[in-house]
Amino acid sequence: MSEEANLDNRTIEQIEYKYLNLLNNSLGNSTQLKKELESQNKFFSQFMNPTDRASLKFKKKNYLAAGAERVIFNSINKSGFFGTPNSSPIGGDLFFETKDDEHDQNLLISIDCKTVRAETNMNDIHNFDVGLNQHSYKSTSVYNGGVIRLINPILQSEYKNEHDQKCLLLSYLVVILYHISPSVENPERTEILMISSFCIPNGQLVNHYHSRPWAGGKSGKIKVAGNQILKKADGTDYITLDEEDYVNTRKNLGGLNKRIIEEEFKNRTGNYLEFTNLKSRVNYKEIQKFEIYDESKERLKIIYLSHQIPNEYSEDLKFFKDNYSI
Repeated sequence: MSEEANLDNRTIEQIEYKYLNLLNNSLGNSTQLKKELESQNKFFSQFMNPTDRASLKFKKKNYLAAGAERVIFNSINKSGFFGTPNSSPIGGDLFFETKDDEHDQNLLISIDCKTVRAETNMNDIHNFDVGLNQHSYKSTSVYNGGVIRLINPILQSEYKNEHDQKCLLLSYLVVILYHISPSVENPERTEILMISSFCIPNGQLVNHYHSRPWAGGKSGKIKVAGNQILKKADGTDYITLDEEDYVNTRKNLGGLNKRIIEEEFKNRTGNYLEFTNLKSRVNYKEIQKFEIYDESKERLKIIYLSHQIPNEYSEDLKFFKDNYSI
């Protein structure tokens, strides 16, 4: 294959599927992975209640985020499947570059590690929260109230390396669901309930999947990207400031209701607004398969699912238990 040849969509999905499997293989035995993720329990009472030091302050009491990233990186890096880490300020928590000899294709691989605490964020396990720096899939997404917004990611579908060779971008999530026992108020240990991995489609596949990957998302305190030329109510141009509050943008444009349908907004301004911190949620139930390559192949993999799920979470995890054999 020529380095400058455009990959067809089927080949892109074939590569995505291959490296999703390699990701799962690199994470190794699920029992051992669970053990490593729960290794903080050996010191839990000590770092939560130190005798002669200040106690740790966790943002939103997420006890697992930093430690989980270390465990996942260690497993992936030891496997050697993903080449070498890349220091570019783009991509997920982990970012690698490698060469796939089978397809004669250079790759950049973004892997974001997400920890979800069951007590307060169980809804996140159904629609994974994804930032603009974690994928290359540019499309619209429908938010609350029918508002249509443009998901304009930071990552490109492909890059070129120092030899002017194309590097295909692959995007993956590793999602770890856990809960605090016996309670958040009286934490004593972390217990892993589920570990899953997911492949977000490359941006080149948008003509097939359209807006199906997205299920809206968080839209509070969103920032508008700068230097966008929009139309004010009187027809004159308005140029957005760098990371301007969305509320201020609407005020400056004049007469725009918070719940206005974005198609009308687009007609008024000429373009969809672009944001710098807009998040969306992956609607994995709409894109469960690698539809172009092989509809029997799953984009979502369940690596581990506890056989001792507390009753309060059983209904939320029923979909995974019923549809994926562990």
